[in-house]
Amino acid sequence: MKVLRWCALFVACWAAAEELPAGLSRFNPAGLSKEWVYEGVDRREGATDIWRYRRAEPPEVRFTSKRETPYVVGAFYFGLFSPSGTQSIEGSERVHGRKGDWWGGVSDFYGKEKGIPADRRGWSGDFSELKPAIGYYDQRSVTTLEQHIRQASDAGLAFFSFYWYWSNKKGDDRLPEALDSFRKARNPAGLKFNLSLYAHPWDDDMAIDPAKAAAPIAKLVAYFADPNYLKLPDGRPVFSIGDARNIRGPANEKCGTTACFVAATEKFIAALKAESKRRLGVEPFVQMQPGPGWDQVKEVDGATCLLPPVEVKGGTPYPKFSESIYAPWVRPGKPVSPCMMQNFDERPRQDVQIAERAAVRYFTGKTEAGFRSNLEAAKRFSDESFAKDRNPASRIVYLYAWNEWHEGGILEPNATTGARDLNIVTDVFNLPRLPSQCLDRNAC
Repeated sequence: MKVLRWCALFVACWAAAEELPAGLSRFNPAGLSKEWVYEGVDRREGATDIWRYRRAEPPEVRFTSKRETPYVVGAFYFGLFSPSGTQSIEGSERVHGRKGDWWGGVSDFYGKEKGIPADRRGWSGDFSELKPAIGYYDQRSVTTLEQHIRQASDAGLAFFSFYWYWSNKKGDDRLPEALDSFRKARNPAGLKFNLSLYAHPWDDDMAIDPAKAAAPIAKLVAYFADPNYLKLPDGRPVFSIGDARNIRGPANEKCGTTACFVAATEKFIAALKAESKRRLGVEPFVQMQPGPGWDQVKEVDGATCLLPPVEVKGGTPYPKFSESIYAPWVRPGKPVSPCMMQNFDERPRQDVQIAERAAVRYFTGKTEAGFRSNLEAAKRFSDESFAKDRNPASRIVYLYAWNEWHEGGILEPNATTGARDLNIVTDVFNLPRLPSQCLDRNAC
């Protein structure tokens, strides 16, 4: 019998191979027509997974090896679908009369959930994707995070980047539920995690007071010690600072000048590195999202971003980016980990979280081709950067986002189009997507 062995998914090379006995449960994976039946995994070639498919007529067996990719692609993870999501809960009760509902606005715009009539606050458009494939969930549930881990890792993603907020009132994480559930998951080895600090300036509870910084620093270093924390090949934990505006000056004052901001951020990062070195024997690799004075902070090791530089207003056309968008952030010796957005649309926040209609920001005209093109721009920048600096941080790519359901950045599979956009990510970056009943049949 003639046998086709694929060196990578959908890239063919011919070789001889013997037939193998049937293995795991059978299903028809996405990308192959129905006559192809998945028969299992064979690990005869070292650590490489070989996936086996069989077709009865005409008789043929195909073997596919895992894709090999140089990219470390992850997605920002939003952790407010739990009782900590007080703004959504309060808004949902005020506007829709439902108590304890952190999905307020999202489920109303979706308009097909039992017991929740459509209420789109006067906005028109297609909101049929605003329901997770696994249903509306509670991130206190370890099962929920296990499902997310399986979806993301089966698609080839390498990590979730959790938004991380400090709470002075708690003396601990402000939003602990999702991250706690992730770390308790029984399948964490399929996915790494890292943290992106957001010290937003509008809430004193999120401030980093230099006199009390030892507590958040100790908490961060404890996370760095987790064996599942994202690290560079040299062992340095990858830590991102997304918003440093509430890292306070020496008298716990909000910084009103660039000089104050630089000095305060420098002091915080230096203390974080010193404590990590003391406890773990290694300093973190600290990335910063560019803002005024960011490149004057000597302790910063590189740059990254939440979103590419773009101004979003109401009805802004979906942008087309090129790799040149990252050029203003390039500094000698400080590699840039590019980011890219799937979409942005905060109309589900109308009235629940945003009162002024004119303040609601969203893109129009997002297409699969447009998203693919933007991902390819981020990929090209990563390729060009790595060719110059050979720094592994240049291979890290952050995507917005896994589950920003209120803001429209959604790679998480949804109930209408499934893993469509996630599959585009997999394809562009040649990620090691597993044959997955979770992604292909929503059997998570």
